[in-house]
Amino acid sequence: MRSRNRFNTVQAFPPVNKFFHDLANSSASDVADREFVASRPSANVIELDDRFELQIAAPGVSKKDIAIEVKEGTLLVSATPQEGKKENVKYRKYEFDYSSFNRSFKLGKLVEVEAIEANMKNGVLTITLPKRDKSADTKSISID
Repeated sequence: MRSRNRFNTVQAFPPVNKFFHDLANSSASDVADREFVASRPSANVIELDDRFELQIAAPGVSKKDIAIEVKEGTLLVSATPQEGKKENVKYRKYEFDYSSFNRSFKLGKLVEVEAIEANMKNGVLTITLPKRDKSADTKSISID
């Protein structure tokens, strides 16, 4: 005997279902015209023996438009691109997204904050986060 599903997802979440229906039945250019491109870039976190590497996809963003800081144990990465549509050019279609973004990453106690470095190459921001020397946490105590 088949059980009936009394919870109808189509009725319960009509805006979500419409979004996915429209997405599945649209061309790529129609989707791009809707301007729902996320302003949160993709990130990779890689752990190596002596460091972590954080890679953030930032195509079209200049390194002068990126700010990186550590505040209260959190790495904050933000960008405010200055590029965009040129005023004296007639665009037939404009799909590049130069929106600002913010990302934050909790560092914990494993990272040597004073030794963090960053570089930008081919639209990928790489932040090197050296691991803290754990032996600095060890202290011998003599008995008097």
